[in-house]
Amino acid sequence: MKKNFYILLFFLFNCFTIAAEIYLNDADTAISLGLANSKLLNEKQKSSLLQMKKSKYSILPFLPRFSCGWNEHNQIIKQQPDTRHKSIEFSVSQLLFDNGKTYLTYSINTYISFLSYLETQKEIREYALSILETYYNLILKNMMIKIKSEFLENTKNELEIIEYKYNSGLALKTDLLEFQISCKELSNELIKLNQEKHTLYSDLKFLLNLNEETKIILPESVNEFYFPTDPLTPMLSQYKRKITEASLEIKQAEADFEYQKKQYKISRQNFLPDISLEGIISFSGSDYPLTQPDYSLKLVFSFSNLPFLPFQHNSLSELSNNKKYSFTNSTSATLSPDATYFTQRKIQQSNLNQSRISLEKLINQTKNTITELINTHDNLIEYISLLKETQKIKEEKIKISEYEFENGLIKTNDYLKEKNEYSEYRQKLISSQIELISLQKKIQILIN
Repeated sequence: MKKNFYILLFFLFNCFTIAAEIYLNDADTAISLGLANSKLLNEKQKSSLLQMKKSKYSILPFLPRFSCGWNEHNQIIKQQPDTRHKSIEFSVSQLLFDNGKTYLTYSINTYISFLSYLETQKEIREYALSILETYYNLILKNMMIKIKSEFLENTKNELEIIEYKYNSGLALKTDLLEFQISCKELSNELIKLNQEKHTLYSDLKFLLNLNEETKIILPESVNEFYFPTDPLTPMLSQYKRKITEASLEIKQAEADFEYQKKQYKISRQNFLPDISLEGIISFSGSDYPLTQPDYSLKLVFSFSNLPFLPFQHNSLSELSNNKKYSFTNSTSATLSPDATYFTQRKIQQSNLNQSRISLEKLINQTKNTITELINTHDNLIEYISLLKETQKIKEEKIKISEYEFENGLIKTNDYLKEKNEYSEYRQKLISSQIELISLQKKIQILIN
């Protein structure tokens, strides 16, 4: 029993530790955590998927319509026999052809739900990119602080030596003051960097929906990240194809273009009729059971889309009580000249052309975007390679400068300036590497 208690205690301790500290080893982990914790985005995505499912199965307009009715009429007149009439009616109607208008309405509903889904996906993508940017900015800030802290610690050590030499009469007052000023400036820079770091930590916790008390642990070195250094230009055509297929904006433009095409096609076929069929069977009589059946079948041709003379033609066949058969044809027309008909057709043609041009422009713009990103990526690889080679030279140069300073061969101001430039150069290299890693992740998000 005591052993089980300690096991439970150990388990609870581990759970508390896990809840209080989160190690985010890469941006993908941070994005996955943020998406898992974002209740609003999850509900939006769930709702958009349900809307798509609803619109997909909204096929009721294509199915036959069934209806039934019951009627009972009793009439009492003084000094005359009572009259009683009862009837039950069943009917079915089916749309046979309407030139695709019902399907267009169905397409519009699916189109609207699909656009809603794409908007949600765009929101998720922007959310992921925000996490990505904040995550790498925070890592960069931590590394900048580390470099500045090392520089400050080294400068303080050298300040102690200068103070000893000054007290021994081996160094000038100006040398001492130069080191003191340098230490103060570095301390001020560290204070500012730490303030920015705390702000970024708060931003990241907010994005990930974490409590302020939660401790986030991040990688401390660029070496903990794997990032390929192969140029992407040789695969530019593949990346253009992938981003064109994955672009949410292009999917929206394509859906809009297809909708405009269908609408324009249907508007050009306004000479075709809407055809529907209706069948009715009814039973009537003065008392139950009703034994007087009536049958009717009506075929309706509606030319309501004609711009100047819309009309409707009905063909009705009836059979009453299995004895009386009748056949009726009727036509009705309305004179309604439409002065805007030809202008409206030009507007529809113009809308279709605009939709096509916008789609083509968006595809080209998307391809240009990925081209610019890949060019930036490959230029960064070359730039980082040059920075590393130059850093090795500067490391050798700084060693020589340290020797020259110790032996009084260069001025204190020149020595501190060179050390500061070397520190800034290290920051530039780290910054470029973080930018490259972030850019590679961004490209992956855009093409997937």
